[in-house]
Amino acid sequence: MSRCLIFSILIIAIASPFSLEEKTVQGNPSLTMLVDNSTSFELFEQDIVSGLKVSLEKEIPTTLRYIARGEESPIGDSLLNNMGGNDNLLLISDGNNNKGTDLGDVMMLASSLNTTISSLNINPIKTDLVVTIDGPSELIFGTEALLYVDVKQTGPISQGYDIQVVIDDEIVIDEKATGTKTFEIEQMLQTGYHKIKASITANDYFKQNNVYYKTLHVLPKPKVLFISQKDAKITKIMDTVYDVTKKSYMPKDLKAYSSIILYNINEGWLKANTEILSDYVADGNGLVVIGGDNSFDYGNYENSMFETILPVRVGLAGKEEESGMNIIVIIDVSGTTCSAFGTGSANTKIDVEKAVATQIVGGLRAGDKIGVISFDFNSHLISPLSVIEEKPDLNYIISTINCGGYSAGTFVSAGLIRAEDMLRSAKGSKNIILISDGITQYPQNAVSRAKSMTSQGIKTYAVGVGFDTNRQFMQELALKGQGIYFEPTEAQRLNIIFSREYEEEETDTMGLLILDSNHFITKNLGLSAKVTGFNQVVPKTSARMLITTQNTNPVVSVWRFGLGRVAALTTDPETWAGQLLNKDNSKLITRTVNWAIGDPDRNKEFDVKLKDSRIEDIAQINVISETEPVLEGFSFSKITKNLYRASFVPKTTEFHDFFDASMAVNYKREYEDLGINPELIDLVSITNGRIFNKDNTTAIVEFIRENSRRKKIDEISYKWILVLTALSIFLIEVCIRRIMENRKSV
Repeated sequence: MSRCLIFSILIIAIASPFSLEEKTVQGNPSLTMLVDNSTSFELFEQDIVSGLKVSLEKEIPTTLRYIARGEESPIGDSLLNNMGGNDNLLLISDGNNNKGTDLGDVMMLASSLNTTISSLNINPIKTDLVVTIDGPSELIFGTEALLYVDVKQTGPISQGYDIQVVIDDEIVIDEKATGTKTFEIEQMLQTGYHKIKASITANDYFKQNNVYYKTLHVLPKPKVLFISQKDAKITKIMDTVYDVTKKSYMPKDLKAYSSIILYNINEGWLKANTEILSDYVADGNGLVVIGGDNSFDYGNYENSMFETILPVRVGLAGKEEESGMNIIVIIDVSGTTCSAFGTGSANTKIDVEKAVATQIVGGLRAGDKIGVISFDFNSHLISPLSVIEEKPDLNYIISTINCGGYSAGTFVSAGLIRAEDMLRSAKGSKNIILISDGITQYPQNAVSRAKSMTSQGIKTYAVGVGFDTNRQFMQELALKGQGIYFEPTEAQRLNIIFSREYEEEETDTMGLLILDSNHFITKNLGLSAKVTGFNQVVPKTSARMLITTQNTNPVVSVWRFGLGRVAALTTDPETWAGQLLNKDNSKLITRTVNWAIGDPDRNKEFDVKLKDSRIEDIAQINVISETEPVLEGFSFSKITKNLYRASFVPKTTEFHDFFDASMAVNYKREYEDLGINPELIDLVSITNGRIFNKDNTTAIVEFIRENSRRKKIDEISYKWILVLTALSIFLIEVCIRRIMENRKSV
């Protein structure tokens, strides 16, 4: 028995049992000051650094290092080079990072290394004015050019300035103004390249940013083919924007057309032309199919070859998932969600997240299934996937979720992985709704995860929360996950997708709702039209449903087919949706056609593509040509078939002409992003840092000392205790056996 006990104890010892003990240690209360040495920081007081260092080093060891230099501000890279882990950094900078590693990513890494980054509350003492021009780089002839000239003032109030805006040597604005201001310009321009120059005359610090250049290329009207079996009023709108050819039959040669528009055509006519249309779109051209009483469900599209080209199939919207709906709500509880939702807001991000989650719960049907998880560095199960009517206290459970999660960072992927596991065996539609500010480590891992889940029929929707939301990441995540990205104010649109409260409602007139406002067609689109009828269709899995009726019936759906684009407008603008033909709502039709067209110059034998650049950045000249282009001083490389490219580094701010095209070159970004970065407060909060007043050295010292008391986790091993116990038992056994042997011998 003793030998069995000894062997058992030794086996347990080999497993190395241990426990964790958390201790608070004093650490090293030292500080590294990182001072911005870039040109843009010249607007701020320069002598605060030396005085602050003298005051601080009387209390704690203080090191002074300069970061950034000249006309570049790689703040993120500089922080990376100075982070050692378990240390304190004081960033004295405007926080405008214009080169290198993203500042948000650096803060996330600092948090995982237990590096605390704080900053100072400072304001510019010198005045500067910067002018920029915002607007499209390309327009189709007949479309009004809308330009915004922005003047931003940094620092103390100035005495005012003179502003002049010139388009092709014609002065369109010449006036006096004061302070930050936006000037709006609306003009109809002829085809070709137009040169726009905005300049201000003022007594300010930097002169480099007082002139801004921009080019605008107005393209000739694209050629489109409009096929209909009858005269259509809709062509009057199209004639103003496009070079429209009207036919009732399919021409033999389609090369001249950038897009084909089919209006209310039945499958009988399409049957003989489906192969031609399929090849035409797959080669990179556009197709717009407009509904009516002779198309889609009324035109026998169901199960036809032509239906395979479309982003929709004939069916009843909302009725395709008879086996039920499954939704996993993922709530971000990382440290950044403890910060304010927006400037001046009394709510935190987590408050808004919980409100959105509660709104989703309230819009579901009794038979739908819902699960809730939260995530920071890891994922945490809040409520398993089950029928919602079995969860009467779910809203209360959501209300108890707290922010300020694990300090090692944030991984959206962790939440997606658990959600995928919960949905793997579910029957019916599978949906994930991510509610987050999008500030995460390894964002591409999350995007890849969302994309891979689509093969299992899982769609990923995203709701951004907070003024500093990483919208680019959240939009890409939703796009790859075949879902939609929503702003917090748009979250009620989720109920349009997942709720069925309008499903049985029938009215003679229905309003149109923009479901996805992040698409080219719907972005900033004002839509007030109502419809009296529509075609019964259902978007395909990889299509994007952009606009619906109030009872969730698709009206505009789009997708890519081969190299081309296909849009389905499943109502009739003449009989069911006449309001789409008025001035304001007609933009929906022209934008849909514009999206389908894509690049109207793609079929040209020779074309030059340029993008405006900045001084000393690498600029590219892209030329579409069957033969290698020749331009003095440049060497072109062949990129793909008929595409050649040459690069150069502009040395002056002005307009540069290449062949028949123009490029604007502007001042460096260092002179555009001036003043304190408005996101700096939230960025430093990721590392549990603070913003200090420059004169309050006492608060800085106390914070550093307190923050240096690091929590240390020690591993307490029980291996040696077990080995000693086994050895003791063995020695006791030996002693007992020796005593017994001695007694027998006596």
